[in-house]
Amino acid sequence: LVEELVLRLHDLEPNWVLDAGQCIFRINRDVRFSKDKRPYKEHVSAAFSKWGKKSAYPGYYFQLNHSKVMVGGGAYFLEKEHLEKVR
Repeated sequence: LVEELVLRLHDLEPNWVLDAGQCIFRINRDVRFSKDKRPYKEHVSAAFSKWGKKSAYPGYYFQLNHSKVMVGGGAYFLEKEHLEKVR
């Protein structure tokens, strides 16, 4: 599914060179500071951005579970210097 989405995003963002492995989030949860100690997420997700899921560049987000599909876009966790450029 993510490989297909990467191919279709190429029409919207032809300068992006993405590999599906750069986009997929792992299924394991970080339970170190959580009261909920279940080891796995109940959804699968991927983020598509110019330089992969860890990029500060704006992009697209996709999440799927047994009952819903979520699609979003924008930038997440911008660094201070990126926020100052917006002003």
